Amino acid sequence: MKHPKIVTSIVALAVAGATLAGCSSSDASLTGAGSGAGTSAEDVGSNTEYTKYADVLADNVESHADSNDGDYDASEATTITLADEDVSITEPGTYILSGTLTDHSVTINSTAQGKVKLVLDNVTMTSSVTSPIIVTEADEAVIILAEGSTNTITDTSTHSDAETDSDAPDAAIFSMADLTIGGSGSLAVSATQADIDGIASKGGLVILAGNITVDATDDGIRGKDYLIVEGGTLNVAADQDGLKSTNEDDDTVGYVYVSGGSVTVNAGDDGAHAEGDLLVSGGELTIASSYEGLEGANIVLAGGTSNVTSSDDGLNATQSTADESAQTGDDTGAQDGGAMPQGGPDAPSGMPSDGGPMSPPDGGAAPSGMPSDMPTDAGGGAGGGGMGGGMNEASDGSELIIAGGELTVNAEGDGIDSNGTVTMNGGTVVVHGPTNDGNGALDTTSFGISGGSLTAAGSSGMAVAPTTDSEQGWVMVSQSLSAGQTIEILDGDTVLASYTAEKDVQNVVFSQEGMTSGTSYTVQVDGSDAGTVTADEESAGTGGAMPGQDMPGQDMGGNQTPGQMGPR
Repeated sequence: MKHPKIVTSIVALAVAGATLAGCSSSDASLTGAGSGAGTSAEDVGSNTEYTKYADVLADNVESHADSNDGDYDASEATTITLADEDVSITEPGTYILSGTLTDHSVTINSTAQGKVKLVLDNVTMTSSVTSPIIVTEADEAVIILAEGSTNTITDTSTHSDAETDSDAPDAAIFSMADLTIGGSGSLAVSATQADIDGIASKGGLVILAGNITVDATDDGIRGKDYLIVEGGTLNVAADQDGLKSTNEDDDTVGYVYVSGGSVTVNAGDDGAHAEGDLLVSGGELTIASSYEGLEGANIVLAGGTSNVTSSDDGLNATQSTADESAQTGDDTGAQDGGAMPQGGPDAPSGMPSDGGPMSPPDGGAAPSGMPSDMPTDAGGGAGGGGMGGGMNEASDGSELIIAGGELTVNAEGDGIDSNGTVTMNGGTVVVHGPTNDGNGALDTTSFGISGGSLTAAGSSGMAVAPTTDSEQGWVMVSQSLSAGQTIEILDGDTVLASYTAEKDVQNVVFSQEGMTSGTSYTVQVDGSDAGTVTADEESAGTGGAMPGQDMPGQDMGGNQTPGQMGPR
């Protein structure tokens, strides 16, 4: 196996993905994008818009794949027609496979330097014995989907050896070496027995192209050191994580990177999960269903279009990814709209145990059970953003950075959650957040915004706004909206921001170019004046009248006197 070297090219690639929208997958190759796209390491260092996430990603290892890995010369290839026997490949070269194989495998065990390319040209492989395709050793392995071909790999084995041997095959396509998949044909992979992955590599795994469908009872597509998707159309259904990288040995590995292609994931656990960094710089990534949508130690969105649906957190940056799962539960308690966990860190004592909204204060008094040290004026609160999931919690060092692209989140837990910080300097973000007060559309120790468009709507109990020292103005509006209602922020007759609720919400945060600190803006709901809100004032970020309390003509950002304080 080629030993990956530590380079900074992924940083340049990330910049290229953010700055060269629409570049081809070949343009975005890991090995060539840094120079080929005209973005040098010096550019990265001098561009303040990107240096914040450049530092986060700089130590990730380089991809093993070349952009032309999907090419091959058929005249120099070995042709193999599959029959009722195992196939063993022991030397580098190109091998074109066709035909049907049942209860046998194609195994690559090549110790020499050089790539082994398997060209799948209308193969149907099914095995109840072990993985249909196994790479035990190779410099690099490449699977090429021949143009116009349809290929099916079905694994019905229980893989009992994997229970005691961590290097035993446990996926329909299993590789101990770095693996690349390319070509323009189709590939359908399924694993039917319990806890079996679809496609897995113990090294790095790169998807260059292809029309690939995966249906797995464990993880869908897993690269231990890294998983990179540069192109192709992927549809992944997995009982556990959809896209995954698992190496947690050091900061140079364990990353997931989507730079191109169209990826759709339906996952029982995380849509995409990285023990290290998780980066999206291009393509279309749709997490159609998940427990948590995107989870990593650090998360960077630098380009592309991401749509995330989750029953818990939409995005979750945490240094303790191994502890976050649908099986163990986390601090949100929002799965399936269920009750808030008792004593969870997001839940101040006295919050409703069913995760529902809190009762309004009686005569202005704080609801029974609210923390005794809850501030009675507009100041205070973690990060100047008010009480929320990050309240009184120390950062674990995680960073969630949004520098470009379009992100839409529909979450029943926290919409955007970082156990460290959130930094936004570009892109467009819309969060359809939770309806229960045990979670918030935003949940972090600090949210700094200097650019881009942010709309975050959700419940009011844990609402968090950007920090008051953010370079770009923002407003937080405490306003109950039913699904289908539209709220607008106007500067005179100019609509600065607009949001149509997809579900009932009680709080909306807007930040747009043109919002100015200290400026009052008119709030309209369905075209009727509903009050005013003042940008950036601390009260706007930390206060927040009780849902439904705002009356036309009142400041809706929470400019309230002590004694009127409601949950935030």
